[in-house]
Amino acid sequence: MAFSIDWEGTSTLVREKVIPRIKDQFFKKNVLMYLLRPKAEYFTGGTFIRQPLSFAPEGGGGQWWSGTDRFNMTIRNPFTSATFFSKNFELPVVVSQDDEDTVDGPEAFASLVESKMKIAQRTVMDSLGGANGVYNDGSNPKAMTGLRYSLADYTGTGAGTAPTKNYGGIPASATAYTWWNHQGYMGPSGVGNFITGSGSGGTYIQKANMGPWDDMLSLQGLAAGKFSTLILCNYGVWTEILQMIHAKTQWFRPQQDDTLVKAGFESFRYRMLNVVVDPFVPRGTAYGMTAKHEKVYFIDEESVHLWIHTKRDFSFTGFREGWDQAVRGGHIFFRGELTFDERRSSGVHPDVDCTATSP
Repeated sequence: MAFSIDWEGTSTLVREKVIPRIKDQFFKKNVLMYLLRPKAEYFTGGTFIRQPLSFAPEGGGGQWWSGTDRFNMTIRNPFTSATFFSKNFELPVVVSQDDEDTVDGPEAFASLVESKMKIAQRTVMDSLGGANGVYNDGSNPKAMTGLRYSLADYTGTGAGTAPTKNYGGIPASATAYTWWNHQGYMGPSGVGNFITGSGSGGTYIQKANMGPWDDMLSLQGLAAGKFSTLILCNYGVWTEILQMIHAKTQWFRPQQDDTLVKAGFESFRYRMLNVVVDPFVPRGTAYGMTAKHEKVYFIDEESVHLWIHTKRDFSFTGFREGWDQAVRGGHIFFRGELTFDERRSSGVHPDVDCTATSP
C-alpha cells in the first residue's frame, strides 16, 4: 500500500514543534540576540518604528529662579525619537516531488522533514546572526540595520573621526549632531596601533597608556555618563586575551557570568563587562580587512533594542504545492529591526591585527 503524506498535519507539527526550536536555537546561539530577547519590543503594524531617545541630545535647560524672573523657554531638543523601517526576512523550506517519492513510510518522511529543518535552523542562524543580520553594514538596505552600520568604522588616529551617516533619520558626523555619534577610539597611531604582538598576549588590550579597552570605556563615560556592558570579539582577539591571562599572573583573575556560561557562551568579565567570543564578528578579507584582522564591538545593552512583529516572530506558512514546479514549500518569516536609542555609550575598534594569535 502506497504511503500517503499528511501535509496539513506535517505543517501543524512544524509550527508547534519545529519552529519554536529553530527560534530558541537562534536566540541561544547569538549572544546579542540572547541578551536582547527577554526585553524584545513587540509591535503589531505600521511602516515605521519610532525609537524614543533615552537622553537629552543637546543638554542644557533648567534654571534656578526667584521672584518674577522670566523662564528660558528655548526648545533645545529638536529630536525626541529616531525613525527606523521594519525589515523582512524569509526562508523557504522546500520538499521536491523526488524527495517525496523516495520515502516509503512515516519514519522515513519524518527523517526527511527533520533534515530539512536542521538546514533551515542553521540558515536562520547564519543569515540573521551574520553579515546580513546582526553585522549588516547597510549595503543591503532591505536587511536588519546591523552593528557595522550603527557602529560604523571611525578613521584617523586617537579618538578618531566619526563617519558621516544618517542613523534613524538623524544625521551624525564629526561636526553635526555629535551627541548622536558612537565611540571609535583608534589609538595614538591609528588602525595599525591595534596589533596583538608576536605570540605574546596583551599587546592589544594593554597598548599605550591605560590600553584601548579602558580608553574606549573612558570616552563612553565622558560622553554618556555610562559605558558598555558587553564586548563582542572573534577568536583572534579572544586568543590574544587568553594568552595574556595565562602569561601574566599579575593580571586580574577573570570571572564569568553564570547566565552566559549556562547558555554555552565562552565568556569572562573585564571590569563590569561581559567579554564574549562570537564567530560572526567581522573578520578578514570578506569585510574589507587584511586576513586575520578583526573588529571588536563595545555594546551598551541598555541602549540597544530588538523589535519583533507579533505576526512574524518566526512564523511558518505551512507546506503548499507549487504551481509551476514539482515541489511543496513553506516559508519561515521574521519581521523586525535592531535599533539604538543612544550610541554614545557604545563603540567599535574597526581593525585589530590578530596575525600573531589568530587561527
